[in-house]
Amino acid sequence: MQKNLYIMFVLCMVLLCHKIIYASNYKETISIGQEERQPPLPFLKNTTVTLNPGQVDLNIDFSYERSRYDYAMLGIEQFERANLTVNRLILGVGVSIGILNRWEMNIYLPFMANLVENVSSNLHENYSSFNISDISISSRVQLSYETAYVPAFTLNINGSIPVGEHPYKEYPYNELATSSGHGAFGFNVSIVKSFDPAIMYAGVGYDYIFQANYNNTNYEPGMGVYSFLGLGYAVNNFLTANISFNISYNDAIKINNNRMYGTDTLPMYLGGGLSFRGIADIIYNIDVKTGLNDDSRDVIITFGLSRTF
Repeated sequence: MQKNLYIMFVLCMVLLCHKIIYASNYKETISIGQEERQPPLPFLKNTTVTLNPGQVDLNIDFSYERSRYDYAMLGIEQFERANLTVNRLILGVGVSIGILNRWEMNIYLPFMANLVENVSSNLHENYSSFNISDISISSRVQLSYETAYVPAFTLNINGSIPVGEHPYKEYPYNELATSSGHGAFGFNVSIVKSFDPAIMYAGVGYDYIFQANYNNTNYEPGMGVYSFLGLGYAVNNFLTANISFNISYNDAIKINNNRMYGTDTLPMYLGGGLSFRGIADIIYNIDVKTGLNDDSRDVIITFGLSRTF
């Protein structure tokens, strides 16, 4: 399965690169934040500055995440199963504001619902939770303009505030938590380069997660580093497609200064999406990501609406 996904990703990259090579010589290069009827580019919102000064972008998205963890059992019948399934729904509202030329800020407020199902040979349990999740705030500054040979560089500074239910309570399962329980601060540097009608983007980042104390126990998650690579293609001024690859590393957590070995993770995702500009300039976006290893969610599906004023 994973081998087929890798092959599909490589083929898509080859086809899009073929389009890039034979595209016209920068006569209609995608110009971010300059053309009123430019192709929809929601996949670049967290990568570079897309708003002019005074513009406001409002977006609403719905996400579904699914994960299943199988238990090892001996001597079970053919159709018996032992696993933990987590289904998660997230409704998020975000507002981005163009502050100055090449500078914008964003705030994102999510609400989370969790449904956890535990199945074993003689047990079937269901638990659910719903609450606000962590609020995130980010600021992006485009450090340089794109030229014919050099990509545009952007610095993104972000942070999150834990306001939901943290995972260190007496939950049946940690997956019922709607918050990480920790504040975080991070940054990334990204690049964007357009080759009409395609656009390539990539970046690397670092996250520092603050320690927190719950019930006289100190929890200190490790730092996180991540990178991403993507390629978008403008079919016309109303429709775009994109593919992406994301990988991150999260260090092991420390509890009362004792490192919990084996809790570090290396999630990887392969994704693709479509964006369409509809009536009243509302942009509809659907994005699907599939996890490539055991540290990742099985699938993440996101549907979003956005409008720039």
